[in-house]
Amino acid sequence: MNYYPTGFPSGPPGPQPPHIVPSAAQLPLPQPQQPAMVLEPISRPRRRAYDSRTGQPMVDANGAPVMVLAKGSIGSTFEVSANVYPIRLTSPPNTVWFKYQVTILPQRQTTASNLPPPLPPKSLLRKIWRELELRDKSDSTIATGGGFFGGEGVVFDGRGACYASGQLPHASTSIVLPGPGQGAQSFSISLTNPVQISVDDLKKWYTGTQPSSQADALDALAALNVLFHHGPSLLFPSSSKVFYMNDPEKHGLPRTHQPHSLEKGIELWRGFFESVRICERGLFLNLDTTTGAFVKPGNAVRVVMDFLPTRRHQDVYANALRSTDRISVNRLLKGATVKVHLGHGQPKFMKIRLGLTRGSTSQTTFELRDTQDGSTRTVTVKDYFRTQYGVSLRDPEFPCMEVKPGVMYPLELCEIQPGTKCNRRLTAAQQVAATAFQTLKPSERFSTISSVRANTLFVHTEPRLVPFQVQLNPVTPSKIRARVLDPPSIAYSQGRRSEPSQGAWRMARNQDRFVAGAACRSVAVILCSERYANSTAQFLQAFWSGARGLGMDVPQRPIGPQHFHVWDGRVAPGHSPTDEAQRQIRLALDLGGRFYNSKPDLVFYVTEKQNDPMYNSWKAAGAAEGVATQTLRTKGLQRATDFQFVINVAMKINGKLGGLNFSFVPDTAGGDRRKGRLDANAPLVLAADLTHVDNKPSIATVIASMDSRSLPLRYQAAISVQRLVEPLQNSPSKRGKKQEIIEGMEGMVLELLKAYFRLNRRAPSNNVVMYRDGVSDSEWSAVLSIEIPAAKRAFARFLKEVPEVAGWAPKLTYIVCVKRHHLRFFGSDPSAQEGRNQNIPAGTVIDDAVVDPRAFDWYGAAHTGILGTTRPTRYVVMDDEQTSRLSPDDVQSMTHALCHAYQRCNRAVSIPAPCYYADLVCQRVRAWMPMDLDDQRSSAETATSSEGDAASRREDLKFFTEALDHAKVGLAAFEASAGRPPIQWWL
Repeated sequence: MNYYPTGFPSGPPGPQPPHIVPSAAQLPLPQPQQPAMVLEPISRPRRRAYDSRTGQPMVDANGAPVMVLAKGSIGSTFEVSANVYPIRLTSPPNTVWFKYQVTILPQRQTTASNLPPPLPPKSLLRKIWRELELRDKSDSTIATGGGFFGGEGVVFDGRGACYASGQLPHASTSIVLPGPGQGAQSFSISLTNPVQISVDDLKKWYTGTQPSSQADALDALAALNVLFHHGPSLLFPSSSKVFYMNDPEKHGLPRTHQPHSLEKGIELWRGFFESVRICERGLFLNLDTTTGAFVKPGNAVRVVMDFLPTRRHQDVYANALRSTDRISVNRLLKGATVKVHLGHGQPKFMKIRLGLTRGSTSQTTFELRDTQDGSTRTVTVKDYFRTQYGVSLRDPEFPCMEVKPGVMYPLELCEIQPGTKCNRRLTAAQQVAATAFQTLKPSERFSTISSVRANTLFVHTEPRLVPFQVQLNPVTPSKIRARVLDPPSIAYSQGRRSEPSQGAWRMARNQDRFVAGAACRSVAVILCSERYANSTAQFLQAFWSGARGLGMDVPQRPIGPQHFHVWDGRVAPGHSPTDEAQRQIRLALDLGGRFYNSKPDLVFYVTEKQNDPMYNSWKAAGAAEGVATQTLRTKGLQRATDFQFVINVAMKINGKLGGLNFSFVPDTAGGDRRKGRLDANAPLVLAADLTHVDNKPSIATVIASMDSRSLPLRYQAAISVQRLVEPLQNSPSKRGKKQEIIEGMEGMVLELLKAYFRLNRRAPSNNVVMYRDGVSDSEWSAVLSIEIPAAKRAFARFLKEVPEVAGWAPKLTYIVCVKRHHLRFFGSDPSAQEGRNQNIPAGTVIDDAVVDPRAFDWYGAAHTGILGTTRPTRYVVMDDEQTSRLSPDDVQSMTHALCHAYQRCNRAVSIPAPCYYADLVCQRVRAWMPMDLDDQRSSAETATSSEGDAASRREDLKFFTEALDHAKVGLAAFEASAGRPPIQWWL
């Protein structure tokens, strides 16, 4: 997509019109692009090996130079340990494992229907397999010749495949699964399509000794992952690589790991992630702690009461439940296992597919057929349970629980069982409450992981490794080489500099000033209540004094309470929250404008609430209105004399209005105080990110540095809405599929290149570095075959459409940032620990032992872990077109420096600043989107399901596109009013 018209004016650049996207109805819906072949990222550079004694180059038996993987050398070295356990394959050469397709079907008790039997739910498959294993190990089975598995080790992935240490003697069997109150259930199990998996292929792949197919190696790796996860998954609630414990004390863990209750019927369970990784030193099992949200078990009435804002059982009455609350409860409980108590008989266990009914048990009726004469009569649920089961309900005003169409039970007889994952996003309040439970200091995390390894895995996993001839080391490796890179020196106005320590630095009062102070000559104020008028006026007067001392051009006349606009956050009937917020901003702008005789540059919003429900609407309205906004908590009004608080607020405002808070001292943006890549090349730096909204279109963002002949510190953003992919016609799911690859990459990169030219009247640097956030290992091939070529096509179009940049020869380096991994590092001794939590030092880089043996990757932690255990970011160089390929020191020092360029705070962040900005933009834009579309459609209660259909997805795309266009008009006006884009409005 070309966001701007072709050609450029010869005069000074002016504001450009926003990109207008065609309506969703006009947009084609092609199938997502797929890579034609599996591509791999570039390999780590290699260098000559030298004899440590003689210093001479080493050669092999044929006289060829010995080459080793290149590693970084700058920085001070120390040793760390990691949460990985070495795996050893002891099988002899030519060993093969077998993969079978598993089909489990219920055996029908009647032949009245010709329809095929329904597939058992996934939660039932592992129970069936466990029963099969118990039968296989029984004494009577062993005595008759080895059982169904013939003595081979077999593990099940919980879905449709199993792996065996040898060929199995039988292809099918049946199993009887006992069930209380329902009688025994019989299932047929068939194992078909055996495929051999070579263990040698895996060894060759990670050792690099001989050529080997990556696909073959990944098959064996998948088998290993199932092998390690199989045992715990039979005993604990689990997902593909995580198992959770609701009684960890029983398994050797402290009581502090017991489930933690949250509001609205949710509780947190401690979970444990396990994954087999191919690393430079071989195979490792990565074991880590995690957290899962589960529906709180117990009586269903109590669970519903916990979800509601009040705690009275009368609020659960069918006639008292609001429609929106009933829909929300049904979404929460969908898929939960419920135990129904039926008087003196055996209880029933059912899966909830629907949820609460509208009517109470005394109102809900159904047709009951007489088995003798075939007549029917209408009965209520209340009367049926009294006559059929002898159960007199205590409170017939409660609704029924409809587990599936036409099958209903009184709510008070239902009990929600443990182990139901919560399929809703935690609220802001729940996330705050969950922080303490999720946070573990390094020593606590390492101790917990070690306990799980010594107890749970020793008992439930290691015996299953023996038939596969696999061994798991009991201890983690403690001698992994790490280095600490020096941070860049921070530059302020008039040559002042500050040296970061432990990932942070300070501004000196009355000495340090922003590199470029922005102008803010008029403001408007919105108050949540008149009682804060005087304290707000006093705060602004003191704050402007502090901001003026930091170098900002701020109002000389303090605005008074008579020009404040009061808004309590309530939305007028018939208005959307964003429209109402925009209306209130206009009223505030009118008051402020009359005081200053000019349109305010900034609007303050003073609120009492930490998680103000109007915050997102307020931000969206500010963008659409084309004005900078800053939110203040009333509790912060007393901190106007707190110098650090003034700095924190002033840094955000200064950045939003086009200022620059700090820069780097020249020639220090390299890890060893030498001239780094940022100084030597002044590269064009881009970053891209993609955020998803549940069952809605995604938001894609690309940002690019706009600095010419200087360090990349100022950025501009390009944004697009990305559709969901329609399911295939024969797909059982009706959901649209999220795309992890950015469709509009070419158009957004082209837009930013043209914006750079308009601003600087020259081509960017030939050195182009692009960071891509949020890409997993499984998406590398798609990035290489789709996104990187799209960026290069944008370069070619820029050269073609802008003749003035002829001769520009861009060389792209593409780096992926991976935050969602479970590798953690722990200092081996006190000298390798830092801060109150004793984390690894800020600036730590690891490119040894646990890195990929083939890819060009490393782990970096530029920041200090303030809460819990530091999570390093994994960086993977996917492509590098530089004439002289970048060395590990080059990319590591450049990335480390960019982690110090984040303009919102005086500390290093965990990923390069441009990646952080791209993520911020995605989150900001996400708040502009009309998220209440589902609630509007659900008013008729026809959809507790959120799958939707193609028509609703097209409508969503239309609404999202219109919302983005509306905001872009405001952003264009915002940038034009400041005089010098780019304006980093997301700060």
